[in-house]
Amino acid sequence: MIVVFIIVLIIIAILFTPLGIRIQKNDYRQDVDIFLTKFFNIRIDFDEFIRLFLTSRKNRNEITFESIVNNFKLFKEFQNIIEDIFKHSQIRYLTIILKGKFSEVDYETYFKTSGYIFFEMLDEYLTRSFKKVKNTYYSIQSVKSSVKDMLVLEAYVYVRLIYIIKAFITNFKDTKKIIKLLRKES
Repeated sequence: MIVVFIIVLIIIAILFTPLGIRIQKNDYRQDVDIFLTKFFNIRIDFDEFIRLFLTSRKNRNEITFESIVNNFKLFKEFQNIIEDIFKHSQIRYLTIILKGKFSEVDYETYFKTSGYIFFEMLDEYLTRSFKKVKNTYYSIQSVKSSVKDMLVLEAYVYVRLIYIIKAFITNFKDTKKIIKLLRKES
């Protein structure tokens, strides 16, 4: 009886422990880290992570237009589940820096203006979609020399595992559609 009680407590502790996702893309690192706080860490290379969204399950080495369209359809099926997960998630830290080298002042002005409009729209979307958004930093920088990375991104997103399971259960019809799509694809 005590063993069952301990196992139930461990399962409850795992379900309510925050699941952290750290995305880093800069000159030095390109990683997506997923970690169940206090228990274990999983690290995924950023290029491999993006490749998962652009390739089909049959051929992970080749990006085709067909695989992008199929993944977009799958994402549309996942949309309600993702929105439900976002409602219970919080962004604890977000930094986005756009860098550019410009030969004309007009190009720099257009780039900065459109960039700040994009940042304003992104900030409004994030505050509307996520439970809590803390510590956001957006910047547009002009550089004189060539730029290795045009985008510097760092984000820490936290959600509890129980809310991910809840999203799949409450959107059961979408979950069934996704399973059918994944079976048909393989």
